[in-house]
Amino acid sequence: MSNQTNRIRRIIFVAVASWFLLATASSAQDWIRTGTGLGIERVRLAAADFKPSNTDPKNAELLKTFNDVLWNDLDNAGIFDLVSKSFYPLQEPGQPSEVAF
Repeated sequence: MSNQTNRIRRIIFVAVASWFLLATASSAQDWIRTGTGLGIERVRLAAADFKPSNTDPKNAELLKTFNDVLWNDLDNAGIFDLVSKSFYPLQEPGQPSEVAF
């Protein structure tokens, strides 16, 4: 083999070795973690269902939808730990005065 061939092989070897070193170094980087409340303890929360304000049949369906959406939004927020319904008030609150802290 000639010197020219050896030189080309060395250049190719150095290029491939450099590429592997760069690929290894870039894959060793930590992943970036994103989200809400990382490293923070979640707030324990109870979201009681609200009672209907009248006896209209449409109101019951809308109130169920409201209660379900409220629960799901709080649950999916990622910052709340919703407690079991066994901790909820025995009667559904309808007025602010009916909620005790």
